[in-house]
Amino acid sequence: MPLDDMHPSFAGVHWVLALALMLYAVVGPAVLDRRVLARVCLHRLRRRHASPGTEPGTHRVTEQGTVPTAVTAATAAEAAPMVPGLISSQRWRLAVQWTVLALVAAVVVAAPGVSGADVGWAWPRRDRLEFALLLAVTTVALVTFGVGIWRRRVLTGRHVPGPFQAAAFCGPVAWPARPRRLEQVWALASAAVAAVHDEVLYRGLLTAAAVGILGFTVDQAALASMAVFVVANVHRGRVRVVAAAGLAVVSTLSYLETSSLLLPIALHAALNVHNVISLQAVARSMTPAQLHRVRQLIISDR
Repeated sequence: MPLDDMHPSFAGVHWVLALALMLYAVVGPAVLDRRVLARVCLHRLRRRHASPGTEPGTHRVTEQGTVPTAVTAATAAEAAPMVPGLISSQRWRLAVQWTVLALVAAVVVAAPGVSGADVGWAWPRRDRLEFALLLAVTTVALVTFGVGIWRRRVLTGRHVPGPFQAAAFCGPVAWPARPRRLEQVWALASAAVAAVHDEVLYRGLLTAAAVGILGFTVDQAALASMAVFVVANVHRGRVRVVAAAGLAVVSTLSYLETSSLLLPIALHAALNVHNVISLQAVARSMTPAQLHRVRQLIISDR
């Protein structure tokens, strides 16, 4: 079914639930990110309180007090501990995102005036699939090229990735650190689920709700969903805002062309996973001197 033909109707409790999800789409990501960071900080503060001045690879206790340690290959390896606060925060984020997806599903299933096709739960239109696929392939190629430039800037100390900055928010801790396997698994799982969460919420429900509740046309609703998606990423910094805007344009065009969320979800998930793998690869390939340079940049920017 072409999106121009959709006429979703929300009423009663489904109207209230859809409105609540629209509000969550605006402020939810910022609250979620701050909550995740707070859980990581809380874990590190507890660990520091239990063993003050013993953060591995960054400080040591002497008679004169706590002083920085020299960055060597040994301390760099030591500076990559498992971070239970990070893993538990990823579990919490996944739980919230799955809850949101369940609420969207409840609206679609229970609301008599809303069908799965109204929120993009349909197979792509074959007559427009070629254009959407070409758009997706071009986007992946451009992102791959951009990541290469980004990687060189990180390794030469000209740019500090956002996750490294966030990890250093709690104080002088040993970040960036080389990720362990369990951390990699949780990061990849979170990246994949985040793609489903964002596309179903922003491209799917938000577009349908703007049409059914606010009386927008499909094109107006699509523009509104793009704007809300960009606003929801403002707290992550300028680079992420630009990336979110580009992704919103490509995903929305793919959705409008195919009347399906299948391709936008696949593209979004591929880019998220690619981003996580690239970030992990950079952390693993850094020499102790490069790790030390990035840490100094983080400290100087705070």
